[in-house]
Amino acid sequence: MKKFNKLLMIISLAFGGFFLSPSNDVEAAWSEWQSVPKAGVNCQVRVQTDAYNYYSTADTVDIKAESNGACGKLYYMLHLPYNFANFMMVTDEQVGYFTYATPVKYFDINHIDEEVGSRATLDLFSSSNYSEETYLGTVYGHKFTIWPQ
Repeated sequence: MKKFNKLLMIISLAFGGFFLSPSNDVEAAWSEWQSVPKAGVNCQVRVQTDAYNYYSTADTVDIKAESNGACGKLYYMLHLPYNFANFMMVTDEQVGYFTYATPVKYFDINHIDEEVGSRATLDLFSSSNYSEETYLGTVYGHKFTIWPQ
């Protein structure tokens, strides 16, 4: 009987830990796949933010992008546009390149107006000179909202 109780406790702890442990999943907000025909006939790219909604206590939005693998090497400029005194401004741009997926990029959102929000904007290029001649297109993430706490 003592062994049975011990076994029952071990099983309970194991299943309890499994069901009650916090999930590593986040409310990932993927955009739809968006075509980038200048990068290839079948090229599609999408953008993910780590949530659809944020509270004003949040400091960053985490963003990444991925391709369907039919695009080749893509150079990017990633930013978050926002309104400031009726002018469109952008956050710090982050640049790089990817074939399948970018690493997660972190953007400060403390300057973005509550209840207005923003959306990630990913400008794509065929080379690292980021010029009009090498511009392939723009892909947008889902609009997200920042709510007062």
